[in-house]
Amino acid sequence: MEETDTGTAGQPVASKGAEDHMQCVRCLRDTASKIAEAPDKSHGWELYFCTYCHYSWRNIEPDYITDIGKRDPWGQLDGKDIEAVKTITESEYRTTKEGPGAGNGR
Repeated sequence: MEETDTGTAGQPVASKGAEDHMQCVRCLRDTASKIAEAPDKSHGWELYFCTYCHYSWRNIEPDYITDIGKRDPWGQLDGKDIEAVKTITESEYRTTKEGPGAGNGR
């Protein structure tokens, strides 16, 4: 059985036994991996990408993005069929009353 550990700032680290794959903070599948890092070799940031839900994030993002337990449930895709998710236009997004951070002060 594979284990997923949580690193600094809730950042998921590679699952043991899974080469270069880690848990996506959005869909919770083991389909994310590091795709880039700081070009100056400072290790100042790393960029991750999920091949299932196409979410990307950096390891230096705030906890409410990188810590699965602190993420807004509105933006989570765990347990959802990606194919069934409706694509919305920018105008639909801007006029909806429910959106990222709705009701929590962000």
